[in-house]
Amino acid sequence: MALAAAQRVDEVAAGLAGTATTITTDRFYPFAEADLPAWLVYVDTEDVSSAALDGLEEHIAIINAEGIARAVTNVDDAMNNLAAAGLTALNAAQPNRYLLQGIDREPTQTNEAATAKVTLRLATRFYVQPAAPEVIVS
Repeated sequence: MALAAAQRVDEVAAGLAGTATTITTDRFYPFAEADLPAWLVYVDTEDVSSAALDGLEEHIAIINAEGIARAVTNVDDAMNNLAAAGLTALNAAQPNRYLLQGIDREPTQTNEAATAKVTLRLATRFYVQPAAPEVIVS
């Protein structure tokens, strides 16, 4: 079984199903044009503190869901549409599990087309026993 934060990453990736051609949790996935649009999902940061509940650890993880699209025109529309599809899908799959912390947009011009990257920064909170970091208690 994976660490609790990795389980939440997998949950976000599953929640994005149907919104892009490719969805991966591999930070070094080599995207080809045929793979786009795509989502790359990973933990950005994870803060841990001792909770007052039965010796549990409270984890607050920031999960980045990077949407990548390619567009010849209307690059902003491509980023916004991908973000909207992702947020709609995530909220349908896991209502109130992830709190949107922000949206970053990063268009990059290459030849006649642009690669548009939109990052959804999502916060999630969970509790684990220190001796069982792969088991989410609540």
